[in-house]
Amino acid sequence: MNYVENMMERYPALASCEREVALAVSAVVDCCRSGGKILLLGNGGSAADAEHISGELLKGFLSKRPPVGEELSLLTEALGEDAARLQRGIPAIPLTSLTS
Repeated sequence: MNYVENMMERYPALASCEREVALAVSAVVDCCRSGGKILLLGNGGSAADAEHISGELLKGFLSKRPPVGEELSLLTEALGEDAARLQRGIPAIPLTSLTS
């Protein structure tokens, strides 16, 4: 089951916008795979949510993302065995932190 189907099962009230949710998920995945970054923003409580979500994306959340390939080799060279405990992040920037 994919993430959108899972979300629709858990939150049936979102069924009317399932297509838009799927398009948004696809856009974020495509952005990250092509080397882009997720920009998050909000006002008031949503600003705090943007900060929180970026923190979750920058580290492992439900799925661990260990370094692989050349990234792991370079980290192991620099850090030794500790490199295996690191995780790759999904690049996310909370614009609410960048007020200047």
